[in-house]
Amino acid sequence: SDNDVLWRVRLIKTPFEAQMKKTAFDIVNKAFDQTIANAYVGVSEFELYQLMQAQIYLNGAESADPIAMLFSDGDFFYGRPPSSRKLREGHYIWTDFRATYGGYPADRNRIARCGKPTDWEIDTYERTRSLTIELAKSFRPGPRCCDIFSKFQELWNEADLGPVYGQVSRIGHGGGLDVTEPPSVSATDETVIESGMIFHVEPKLEKDGAVFQFEEVVFVRNDGVEFLSELSPESVPVIKPANKSLT
Repeated sequence: SDNDVLWRVRLIKTPFEAQMKKTAFDIVNKAFDQTIANAYVGVSEFELYQLMQAQIYLNGAESADPIAMLFSDGDFFYGRPPSSRKLREGHYIWTDFRATYGGYPADRNRIARCGKPTDWEIDTYERTRSLTIELAKSFRPGPRCCDIFSKFQELWNEADLGPVYGQVSRIGHGGGLDVTEPPSVSATDETVIESGMIFHVEPKLEKDGAVFQFEEVVFVRNDGVEFLSELSPESVPVIKPANKSLT
């Protein structure tokens, strides 16, 4: 079909497109860090959402479609809009960006925690992050997407992290002018990876009220990958409970 032909062509991105994505990611990553640094106990999801969207524009985005902004310690529902729920100690913050630069969206999720994490949370954060980065580095021309998924399953089982989030059948996808594009990093996608493809790698783990997800984005080259976004931080960003509203 015409659609199939179009996507076969669009699977491969130019270095210019990769650079546009890179700039978009820089905008949203800085906005997240800036906004979280000023977050406080008692702020609502909607208020933090508004602050983050405003910062995205201040950082140079040309558009910023509505994003998720969730506070939770176990009842995560990723598709709902921001609400009046107020941040309290023990909450994890989860968000997923959509801002664009040069027409290219920065699809990336980020997490933070309100209050000091426990030892098991620190350990799980570090291990899930390391696994995701290792998997992202394994992309190269030649293997199929399903081969990368098989590698993920091996790494996940070896890490003994617990059941991966099961509401989706893939742990990654392509990216370009659309927020999500083919191919899928799944058990059934036999697309052969080629130089010039962009992949978002984002396995998710929910455990005992916490969520651990690190969306790393790579541009496949002949000799490996280039990360288009700075890596997720080595330790979870923390909002100190002492941070109170200034009003």
